[in-house]
Amino acid sequence: MKRSKLLPQLLWLAACVLFPTDAAVTAPPPAPVPPPELRTVSPAAIQRGTEQLITITGSNLVDITGVVFSGKGLNAKLEQVPNASTVKLKITAAKDAPVGVQEIRLIGKHGLSNCRYLYVDYLPVIAEKEPNTLPEQAQPLEQLPVAITGVVTGADRDFFRFYAKAGQKLVFQAIGRELLPFLRIDDRIGWFDPALELYRSDGHLVASADDFRYRPDAVLIYEVPADGEYILCVRDTAYRGRGDFVYVLRAGQLPLAVDWFPVGGKAGTELPLKLFGVHLPADVKVKLPAIAERPDVHAFRLPVGDQFSNEIELWVDPFDGIAEKEPNDGPDQAQPLQIGQAVNGTIHARGQSDWFTFDGKKGQVIVVETVARRVGSPLDPYLELYDARGRRLAANDDAVYRAGFPHPADARIRYRLPADGTYRIRLRDTARIGGPDYRYRLQLYLSQPDFELALVPTDPFITNPRLNIAVTIARALPVGGTAYLRVRLSRLDGFGGPVELVVDGLPEGVRFSGGTIAPGQNETYVTLTADEKLTPGTLVRFTLKGKAKVGDREIVRTARPRESHSYIADQRQEYPVRLTAMAAAIAPPIKLTAAATEVKFKPTAKVELTVKVDRPEGAKVPVKLSLLGLPRGYSATAVTVAPDQTEGKLTVTTPKNAAHPVQVVIQGEATVQKKQVMVWSPAIRLVPEQSK
Repeated sequence: MKRSKLLPQLLWLAACVLFPTDAAVTAPPPAPVPPPELRTVSPAAIQRGTEQLITITGSNLVDITGVVFSGKGLNAKLEQVPNASTVKLKITAAKDAPVGVQEIRLIGKHGLSNCRYLYVDYLPVIAEKEPNTLPEQAQPLEQLPVAITGVVTGADRDFFRFYAKAGQKLVFQAIGRELLPFLRIDDRIGWFDPALELYRSDGHLVASADDFRYRPDAVLIYEVPADGEYILCVRDTAYRGRGDFVYVLRAGQLPLAVDWFPVGGKAGTELPLKLFGVHLPADVKVKLPAIAERPDVHAFRLPVGDQFSNEIELWVDPFDGIAEKEPNDGPDQAQPLQIGQAVNGTIHARGQSDWFTFDGKKGQVIVVETVARRVGSPLDPYLELYDARGRRLAANDDAVYRAGFPHPADARIRYRLPADGTYRIRLRDTARIGGPDYRYRLQLYLSQPDFELALVPTDPFITNPRLNIAVTIARALPVGGTAYLRVRLSRLDGFGGPVELVVDGLPEGVRFSGGTIAPGQNETYVTLTADEKLTPGTLVRFTLKGKAKVGDREIVRTARPRESHSYIADQRQEYPVRLTAMAAAIAPPIKLTAAATEVKFKPTAKVELTVKVDRPEGAKVPVKLSLLGLPRGYSATAVTVAPDQTEGKLTVTTPKNAAHPVQVVIQGEATVQKKQVMVWSPAIRLVPEQSK
């Protein structure tokens, strides 16, 4: 009789249970799992008042506990989690859910995912059905209006067949780039750039479209000349395709604004708006919101019967607005303008300039700023400032950008007036083009110091799997541990003071450390530390604000969150998102605790920072310690804590001109089970002794 091969293994297991060995006791802890990463959401649209089964693809989609949206009206429940790369959700949209794009994220025990997008429509939503890659395979559309969800893969083209009657003005709107991490830019290889083509049933091309209002997503308007069948094609401009080239194709007699005037107005007022487009009233009034912090772009969808228009973007500022008056094409025809006013105008024709004049006083620091490309106008403003004798004092082309738009296009001049007198402003298109839609809002005001804050990615989402990078820590808050956030400060109009950072809305069991961006600094690190009692998978929402004083004026600004996306060859772009949040995550096997959260020093002295390193028996590995957030003039050398040591010391060399407190974070790096582990200490405040 043969002896069973399992018997020795069973005897060994029994011995481990009855007489545990060192090997059994010191088994390594579970390897850390990165937060979930989302790639696609399909279908990418849902109709208000309906339920929709949504499939999300990505990586690390394990231990998912919930879903969070950036807006109201959507609810979701986990329908099925087949594997770590696919999750199925049943999403319910309320009848009054806001129309437009919402961010969607998954919450899990390993952190919060990056965001992807879901379009909420008032139209019926249907799915693209393959094969429809040839005109003769065109998918029939039983009735319009409708929204079709699909994906362009490979060199795919998707065709759809429908019947239309003479005289109908049809609108076809492709939403594609807006469903990717949204950058409004065309010269980036690898990004979806939708194009639309419309054919007669005999194959004759009758209309086509690529971009719309300097956005990559195509919009096509077509007035049907004769009853009959037509075929619509959606494809990528360069005939590319990929699994994340998802789209929503909206078709029918839809209200569409292609232009509007003015492009901005005073906060808190009712703005009369003239609309140019199809299936819209010619004139409407829009209630502009109050300014919470700084002037900005606000988007509106206008109700038209039981439908809604596309997004109309308007600039909201605190200035009384006047209308440009022609003729003002030369310096002798310059239109009077007062400091503290804005003018709404149009560069009507190629080569035209608009001139304005104002009176100023010596020593006044004035700002002349245009708003055009930020609200979708094709105008690329060029500004010039002249004195009364016609001498050019200043000029500017590109100075102001909008987050998500990689290239600044709006012009801005900040200038100290040298004498009392009359000054003139000239505004034209940089390429000397013009037209009826070359709209602008020009503001003239006195400069006041100010600032903006952004929460920027600490470890961007990388799509290239060959790159060995750490986990995206800005979305995972380890239970019993710490995560750090990078805060970027943009100093505006001469602001040079300190900014105190505070956090609102943190749940119980989470504490904030680190609190000031010192003069001369434009970036710092702050930390959140979670209690051990916090449950992994708990959503942690918060608001980070900066406070500063300029004279007797207090400025409060909210940090706006951004994410990062790599589209090809590890080239990264930041893009704005709406939700400021992270999720509690399972604790890593290593924990750092600083001996002191505040350390005083004398300038030029060497400061020693002591940190305790906690590791279970199975993770007795070397831990490399380094410092994050050291300003210019400070220096520190990384050290490694040996496997048999529980404490490390970092030495910081301080500059002789240190005058303000700064925050630093100790970072620990180790390899556990062949995976990189990164951990952080709560922020440590370094305080020069002579500082107040």
